Amino acid sequence: CREILGPARFAAFLRTELAKPVSPPEATHRPIVQTPYASIVTTNFDTLIEDAYTLWSDEGVPKCPTGAQLGRHGTLLLDRTFFILKAHGTIHDAASLVFTSGDYRRITHANPAFQSMMAAILLSHAVVFVGYSLNDPNFRLLLESQLSVFGTQAPPRYALMEGVGTLEAQILRRTAGIKAIPYPRGKHDCVATFLSTLASATQLKRARRAVHLKVLRNRVPLPALRLAIRP
Repeated sequence: CREILGPARFAAFLRTELAKPVSPPEATHRPIVQTPYASIVTTNFDTLIEDAYTLWSDEGVPKCPTGAQLGRHGTLLLDRTFFILKAHGTIHDAASLVFTSGDYRRITHANPAFQSMMAAILLSHAVVFVGYSLNDPNFRLLLESQLSVFGTQAPPRYALMEGVGTLEAQILRRTAGIKAIPYPRGKHDCVATFLSTLASATQLKRARRAVHLKVLRNRVPLPALRLAIRP
């Protein structure tokens, strides 16, 4: 389609379809905003995740670089600030869109900044995959890339997946170190339940940690540790 229409008309069509005024689904996207993720990596072109942070985050919209722009954002992980990585581009930048094998080579595989960023994320953070299947080419490329470097020795990885059987789950665990969390086919309301449960659990943990820190701050120093310096 892109070859027939040409890159400009194809990108314009995508913007027309994906930039229509649609509110992000609250059942799934609000829990995402409420969970203290270190970062989000998405292969979607739309702006639903960014729109969710506009609606429900007190801190506004985070940085949202595309895979093609990562060379200008080298300190994202060092800054320890939340960001959304649009791995396959955004509808607002036609040159960033990843569709064909040539796009993969140009933006994904031949991009040292992208490779380094993904390697750093996978090596330093627990990861939960949502919305992927074993047949998804993006998912398989990502796994093959990181497995060739790190093998299965990495932080915990989880994948919320539709209709994954016992055998498939065992293969994922053995070959990629990923623990599959299956839900029945067609029961996509389970995704909202999972994300809401995760958000609630992390908020409870943060509240307990805040109380603990408050107790530590209220402790009175021992008299024997008080020092005074006279002129």
